[in-house]
Amino acid sequence: MAIIIAVDPSGNHNSEKEGMGTTGIAVYNRGKITLHEIKASDYANAVTYWEAIAQFIRKAEYLVVEGYKLYNHAGISAQTQTNSTLMTSQLIGAMKLEAYRYGIPIFIQYA
Repeated sequence: MAIIIAVDPSGNHNSEKEGMGTTGIAVYNRGKITLHEIKASDYANAVTYWEAIAQFIRKAEYLVVEGYKLYNHAGISAQTQTNSTLMTSQLIGAMKLEAYRYGIPIFIQYA
């Protein structure tokens, strides 16, 4: 049976002045599902936070990631992201690179 890791990413880290994110991770391994939270507040900077997430990715046979799109529709303004460094998008890029390095197929799913 395959090891599937699913990630709901939040790249935000206070060192980037964009708050403190929590990334949710579900691991499916041999018919068992375990859930994990990785909190940015537990790490000194964004890179060490992302490395903690990468440690899960390296164990995957398949990686599923919730994608991030900047929408501009009724009730939500894209202007709220003005001057943002879009840390979640950066984290997704780092996860794509990690998956590529380890030969792990990655599937991006959007809400």
